[in-house]
Amino acid sequence: MERDERRMAIRRLVPVIAIFGSIILGLGFGLFTPTPAASIGVFAIGTYGFILRRVTGQGLNLQGLLRAIRATAITAGMIYLILFGAEVLKGFFTRTGLPQALSEWAAVSGLDPMLILVIMLIIFIILGCFMESLAMILVVVPFFGRRLSR
Repeated sequence: MERDERRMAIRRLVPVIAIFGSIILGLGFGLFTPTPAASIGVFAIGTYGFILRRVTGQGLNLQGLLRAIRATAITAGMIYLILFGAEVLKGFFTRTGLPQALSEWAAVSGLDPMLILVIMLIIFIILGCFMESLAMILVVVPFFGRRLSR
């Protein structure tokens, strides 16, 4: 029974590997850019899922597609809210001059640059306990960006 399961899994994996390989090769040979490659990949995998549903009864159905679209919309909305909040926070920080003040303090403090780097890493580790990585980076870059550019 284990051999049959393995054979079936490999048989179902081959089309996915073929689609993935054709997308990567198309990108590598310059046949298309990443955005069209993504749309081609989604279309190909979706078509494969619907065909698999029709042939074997397992695969993608309309309810599954709608659930995936809904989950994608929720995730995209959260990402855009994070970007919006970071943009508002960046504007606030720019108006208050806080990043420039911290940067000047770090420059005149006489601390070793490696110690400043260690402090920055500790701040990232602590923030990583509470924030998602994209939000954390977007919030912290206005503070650290000026110091790193010197």
